Amino acid sequence: MGEIWGYTSDRLFNAGDFAGNNGASNPTWIYGKAPNQDALNTSSAFHYGPGDVKYKDVDGSGVVDFGQGTNLHHGDMHVIGNTTPRYLYGFRLGLNYKGFDLSTFLQGVGKREYWGTGAVFIPGFTAGEAVYQNQMNYWTPDNPNAFYPAPSNPGANNHNANWQPQTRYLLNMAYMRVKNITIGYTLPRRWLQKARINRVRIFASGENLFTMDHLNMTIDPEIQLNSVEGINDAKSFGRTYPYFRTWSCGMQVDL
Repeated sequence: MGEIWGYTSDRLFNAGDFAGNNGASNPTWIYGKAPNQDALNTSSAFHYGPGDVKYKDVDGSGVVDFGQGTNLHHGDMHVIGNTTPRYLYGFRLGLNYKGFDLSTFLQGVGKREYWGTGAVFIPGFTAGEAVYQNQMNYWTPDNPNAFYPAPSNPGANNHNANWQPQTRYLLNMAYMRVKNITIGYTLPRRWLQKARINRVRIFASGENLFTMDHLNMTIDPEIQLNSVEGINDAKSFGRTYPYFRTWSCGMQVDL
């Protein structure tokens, strides 16, 4: 359950992977140097070229494809991750010393992968939608070692060609979040005897102070843990409000 099937990413293509152009946008594969992966392209308006994603020929057939699409004949596809959260954990720590008290609560998930959709995850997923700041490291001839492939026309569904489920862009959804830190101080009782007060404690508390994760985008791993965003609408993945960071302070008085 929860298996993610996809391809192993190799790198981004460069000009040396192709023999030339048959027209302006239809390079010819160099046989033996770059396995043909046209089977993964679902758009007649798109042809793989420099700056596009190069997938590995895992089964050594000379082409990159999905075989017959079955468990026995899956071509170059294999299990690259699992959406099921594994190793869920939480820690609650407390300390008291000479009237001071400190408590903290941390929680997280040790292992989980996810293949997202939508413009928050895939640059240019929808025609006319803005590209996010974290997606600007894309391939150009002057930036051959970029993280993202060369921009393409989303109106032609070109994201299907470069954004097959794959290891290069698989989301690591493991995280640890500091849910709460509270610091307090209880006044000595001798200070309160004349006022006939039993106890006074002053405290400050912070909620959702920071999160440690492996994401370089505005996706909240904790919200996506139980969210149905993107199931009914592929464009909506990641479009959720994050948990608010909240600070509070107060005083507790026992008469």
